[in-house]
Amino acid sequence: ARSMNAWWVTAAAVLGLTALSFFVFPSHTILQSDTQIYIPILEHIADPTVLTRDIMAVRPHVAFTLYDEAALLLRRITRLSFEHVLLAQQFVYRAVGVLGLFLIATAAALSPVRAWLVAGVLSLGASVMGPMVLLVEYEPVPRGFSLPFILFSIGALSHTRAALAAASAAVALAFHPPTALAHACVLAAMLLRHREWRPLAMLALGPLALIVSAWAHPAATEAPSILGRLSPELEAMQRMRATYNWVELWAAKWMPLYLGLWLASLGAWWRIRTELPRPFTVAALALPMVGLISVPVSYLLLERMKLAVISQSQPGRYLLFVTLFAMLLASIAAAKAGSKRRYLESVLLFAIPLALAATEWDIAKLTPQRLAYVAGLAMLLSAAAAAPKFALAAIAPFFVLPYAAGVETQSRLHTAELNQLSEWARRSTPKDALFQFADAGRNLQPGVFRARALRALYVDWKSGGQVNFLDEFATEWSARWNRTRNPLALNAYRNLGIDYVVFQSKNELPNTAASYENKDWVVYDVRNASTSARVGAEDCAPMRVTEIAAAALAKRRASRSSLPSVKATASAALKVSPAAVVSRASTRKPGA
Repeated sequence: ARSMNAWWVTAAAVLGLTALSFFVFPSHTILQSDTQIYIPILEHIADPTVLTRDIMAVRPHVAFTLYDEAALLLRRITRLSFEHVLLAQQFVYRAVGVLGLFLIATAAALSPVRAWLVAGVLSLGASVMGPMVLLVEYEPVPRGFSLPFILFSIGALSHTRAALAAASAAVALAFHPPTALAHACVLAAMLLRHREWRPLAMLALGPLALIVSAWAHPAATEAPSILGRLSPELEAMQRMRATYNWVELWAAKWMPLYLGLWLASLGAWWRIRTELPRPFTVAALALPMVGLISVPVSYLLLERMKLAVISQSQPGRYLLFVTLFAMLLASIAAAKAGSKRRYLESVLLFAIPLALAATEWDIAKLTPQRLAYVAGLAMLLSAAAAAPKFALAAIAPFFVLPYAAGVETQSRLHTAELNQLSEWARRSTPKDALFQFADAGRNLQPGVFRARALRALYVDWKSGGQVNFLDEFATEWSARWNRTRNPLALNAYRNLGIDYVVFQSKNELPNTAASYENKDWVVYDVRNASTSARVGAEDCAPMRVTEIAAAALAKRRASRSSLPSVKATASAALKVSPAAVVSRASTRKPGA
C-alpha cells in the first residue's frame, strides 16, 4: 500500500511540474518558429491538394522522422488539427522528461521531495546561446520531443534499468537523430562493455524506425545533398539565413561561457561524485565533453571543408549538454548541500541553473535587478532543501521569473486580426491562390498565415530555414527573397504569378480597392490589377507603392506641423523607405 501511495504521489508531482512548465513558465507556443515550417508540410502530406504552389510546403526535409508519422497517425485517429495534436504530444513528452529528471535525482540519493525540487529547477529550461536551442522547447518540434526521452533514458539507466533506458533512447533517436545520436552512442558503448545484448537490440529499433519512416514517406520533391560540398553561393546564403550553424560567427563570444559552465559542472560532480550512480557519471562526463568537442569539429567540417551534411546535422547544438549537466549537477549538489545546512554553498549552486533560466538568449539580460531575483530564489530553494516541508517553494521560480523578473519566452506574434485575415483567405480565396506579404520583411506573421489559411506564400523569411537542407530550394528561395524583400508595384506582383498582396494597414494604397481589410491588414487582388511599376527608376529608389506611402506620411506630418507653408504634396525622398522597422525574430531566437 505504501508503494502504491508513493507511486501516486510521484505521478501527481510530475504532472504538477509539467503543468507549471507548460502553462506558466517557460510555457508553450505554436507557429512562432519552426512549426511554421513543419505544420504546412504536414498539411500538404495529409492533403496534397493544399499549398501546392508553396515552394516550402512541397519539400519535406531530412528532419522528418517519427515526428511526422506520429502527427499524421494521431490526426487520423483524433480528427484534431495538427496544432492540437502536436501540443498534446508536447505536454506528454515534457512529462516524460520531468519523470526522467526525478529518476536521476533519486538515483543520486536524494529524497523524493528534494528530487522534486531538482526536477522543478530543471523544468525552468534555459536558452543555449550561439547554436540557438532550448533545453525546454517552447514549440512542439522534433528536438523538443527527443530530449525528454534522453532524460528518461539517463534516469532509467541510473536505476540500472538498461532495457528501459535503451527503449527510451530508441524513441529519442526516432524523433530527432541529431539530438539523440551522442547519447545513443554513449549508451551503446556502456551496453557493449557489459554485454547487455537485449537492451542493445532495443536501442537498434531507433535506426530501424528511421529506415521504415523513410521508406513509408511520400517521395520528396527534392532530396537533401548529404554527401556534397557547399558552393560559395550556398555558403553565403546559409551564413545570411542560418548563422547559428556557423560556429565561427559566435564561438568567440559564447565559448568562454560554456567552458565556465563545464568547469562548474565538474566542480559540482566532484563534490557529490561518491553519491552518484556510475552510469549517470559516465553520461554526465561524456555528453558535455561531446558538446565542447562538437564546436571545433563543426568548424573543421563546415567552415573549412564545406561539407553540406554538417549544416544539416548542426553538431554545434550538442552544447546543450554542457548547459543541461551544469544545471543538473549544480541542482543536485545544491539540494545535498542544503540538506546538510551548508547554506552558502547551496545558494551559490542553485544560482547557476536559476541564472541560466533567466538569461533570455543573452547574459546581458542578467541585469542587477534580475540577478537580485535569482539570488532571492536561490536562498528560497536552499531553505526548501534544508526543510523539505517547505518544498512547495520550488514553484516560486515559475511565477517570479516571468512576472517579477520580467523574463520573456514568447513574443506577441498572434493577434485576432491575423487570425481573421487567415480565416478570410481560407474561406474566400481559391485553394491554389498565391499570397505575398509585401512589407513584412523578416517578421514572422506570414508563416502563421500560411499554416492557418492553408494558402501558399510566394516567399517569406521563416521558410528560408530550409536553405541548409535543400540546395534547389535555397537557390529559389534566395531569388524570390531578393526579388520581393522591398515592396513592388502591384502589376509587378502579378507578373510573378502572385494573386493577392497583403500590406500592413498603415501602408495601405490610396485609391486602390481592397479585397479585404481589418485593423492591421489590407489585401489587394492583383490578378486584374492595372497599377503599373515605374520604369527606369534608380534601383534603390522606392517604387510606386512605397512612394505613395512615403508621400502620405510626409503629408500627415506636414498637416500637423506648425509651419503651414510646407507643401502637403512633398515628394518622397529618393533613398527613404517608409516601411516600418521590423524586428529580427519573434521567438527569442535571433535570426530564426
